[in-house]
Amino acid sequence: MNSADHQLIKRDRSLHGLAVLMNPQPLLEAMSGHSETEDISLIKPDYIRYKPHANCIARFQIVNGGETGSAYAKVTAEDAQAKFEKVRARLASHPLTADRVHYYPQWRLMFAMFPADAKLSSLARLLEPETVGTLSQRIFKHQKPWHTTGIEILNYKPERRLVAKFNAGDGRSAVVKFYSGKGFERIRHTRKHLVAPQGILTPGWIGGSKSHRAVALNWLEGDTLRDAAIPEDEKHVLAGQVAAHFHNSPQKRLKPLKASLQAAALEGIAQQFTWLLPELSDSVHSLLPDLVGLVMEDDGQRVPLHGDYYDKQVVVGADRPALIDCDQARMGNPLEDLGCYLAHLERHNTRLAQAADTAHRDALLEGYQSVRPGLDDRQLDLWTAVALFRLLHHPFRDRDPNWPSRTRTLLDRCFQLAHGRHA
Repeated sequence: MNSADHQLIKRDRSLHGLAVLMNPQPLLEAMSGHSETEDISLIKPDYIRYKPHANCIARFQIVNGGETGSAYAKVTAEDAQAKFEKVRARLASHPLTADRVHYYPQWRLMFAMFPADAKLSSLARLLEPETVGTLSQRIFKHQKPWHTTGIEILNYKPERRLVAKFNAGDGRSAVVKFYSGKGFERIRHTRKHLVAPQGILTPGWIGGSKSHRAVALNWLEGDTLRDAAIPEDEKHVLAGQVAAHFHNSPQKRLKPLKASLQAAALEGIAQQFTWLLPELSDSVHSLLPDLVGLVMEDDGQRVPLHGDYYDKQVVVGADRPALIDCDQARMGNPLEDLGCYLAHLERHNTRLAQAADTAHRDALLEGYQSVRPGLDDRQLDLWTAVALFRLLHHPFRDRDPNWPSRTRTLLDRCFQLAHGRHA
């Protein structure tokens, strides 16, 4: 842990187990008293989701009996203990997860080894071949018989979402996503009715289950744009073209996100950021009005947006490029997607030189204009600042050991984009 972590723990006295989530050595020692966890030799946090004075969830990489795996722990404030106890009791009584859930009252902490999950209860069925079989039959009920022979976990956010690749014995593969209750119906409706754009591929709907809150899409082979072995400028030109093709598509079922909700989300990020690094509160709140003003007063053209567009959402395969993970698709200003793409480049290249940054921006716009000419890009820097502001908590979330300095760098870049000056 760094000094900012220690200061954070001191400020939040409501969460007794917060220090254990950030430095789980005491948890590892406590596990030695349980037969189910005594063989765990490594536990390392790689993702954290934190609500001050309320709760905190940490995902861990673990080594259990020599095998790598995943687990998560959750701590809650005292006033939420009654509800927390019910959740823990339900998990502990489930025949598939009973021996994978442990409670440590001294920290008000629940530890759950994957696939035990308090809000993604269907994941427990991934433990046994028989339950995997019945789950697959339910999800792929409209396909020819599907016999799952292998499952690869692609992304897991505890109590929120799991993305997995299901492989069938006959060579077919699918992406299966499991969701907590929040937002599932909207995502299901969006994905089921998404129209395939011209010029690019999107994963097609092939199944799902309301009771398991699962969606199945066909698997598209290829490398993400971030990993593809093509020159950097060509990547950004291609990214611009893919975004333009999607923006041109006739998505009649998509709806816009209310500006008031976007503004509230930005204000929530500012509040959380102020809690994480109080010394930067004045800088954050001096920037916030410009960002909130942009989303509240935006009267730009409305097109179908991806909603979370960056280089890992584009897959380069043998056929046409593909756009994946369209869960957040909606109507909005085209500069939102382009700004989001550029913000992620900034997030993962904090030492990006100004000349390189300008070149990436120009290449992205070149690709976009080649498919969809006439874009007014005068507010692109400000939309990039909005998108980058939404990523300010990522260094903390991803447990970057230098998260305070990384976060300051991102905030400073937000100021440069929004005001042409440093914070």
